[in-house]
Amino acid sequence: DERNHGDFLGQLTPGLDLQFDNSQLVLDAYINAEIDRFAQFHSENENQGTVGVNVSRNLPGYSSVFAGGSFGYVSLPRISPESPVTAAAPLRYTDSQADVGGAYEQNRVRITGRFDLESLAFDPGVLIGGGELHTGDHDRARYTGTGQIAYALSPATDLYVGGSYNVLNYRLDPPNVALRRDSHGYEAFAGTSFEVTGVARADIRVGYLDQDFDASQLGRIAGVGARGQLEYFPTRLTTVTFQVRRSVEDSGIPNTGGFLETGGSVAVDHEYRRYIMLNTKVSYFDDQYSGISRHDGILFFTTGGTYLSHHGWNIKLAYEYYHQNSHGCDCSVNYDDHRAVATLTFKY
Repeated sequence: DERNHGDFLGQLTPGLDLQFDNSQLVLDAYINAEIDRFAQFHSENENQGTVGVNVSRNLPGYSSVFAGGSFGYVSLPRISPESPVTAAAPLRYTDSQADVGGAYEQNRVRITGRFDLESLAFDPGVLIGGGELHTGDHDRARYTGTGQIAYALSPATDLYVGGSYNVLNYRLDPPNVALRRDSHGYEAFAGTSFEVTGVARADIRVGYLDQDFDASQLGRIAGVGARGQLEYFPTRLTTVTFQVRRSVEDSGIPNTGGFLETGGSVAVDHEYRRYIMLNTKVSYFDDQYSGISRHDGILFFTTGGTYLSHHGWNIKLAYEYYHQNSHGCDCSVNYDDHRAVATLTFKY
């Protein structure tokens, strides 16, 4: 409905991180949890957790290899575009990830490659008013291989070319769902990374992307792809970060397998005092879905400050605003989400 709802959320986020580093081998194992408790809307209460490990090893000749994996039992945020509006509570799912790769350097040339796997499996949900909400159409796995060759023009400037290939498989096929939403795609790109000492550093790339869906009704997503980040340092105490992205993203929304996302963000971080950090960020993304008539505009804004104590704790106060504007015959609801956030963190 169009009514305004407000609530108080108490959130506890304990975590443990164990690291081993002997200059040749680096091992990082971690476990994180999140416990959410709402004062009024108890159906939104959640318990989430993630465990993972990452390992990397340096090899002779400026080469290295790495591998990692994680497993999480988490919840789909209510503000996610693929969160069903008919769900009585946030959807829960397992998120399994793994990656392996390496790098080889010779003179001014650096060659890198990696393989990534991510698998999502959702629990059945509950409908508003009772009954089971079937979520099997959200289950999917993505396999991605990426390679890149970079050449150092100078210690501060690189030129590179690369590409990636992905395969996306959804668990359910017709007649359990209306369409077969599996797809495969690639991206080819060229870019540069550079640093202007004390002024800016950047990594910018452009190229071509193509995602072809098995179902002819979904067509394909193709066109210019881009990713970039520019960090500008107007003073020694201030950093301005610009980011842009144009990429194909997966979707669990019925009758579509993905969407083309275009947008970017601007963030400002300023050290007001030795232990006081101020930050502001605004981002906007335009999402165009394949196979359905849906076009979303998503705006996010946050501003706040953090007090960093030298005794192992810090406190953060912030305001967050999230806005979704959805158009088309298959559109979702339009809404605004306002949050006042106070965070106390202890580190040992």
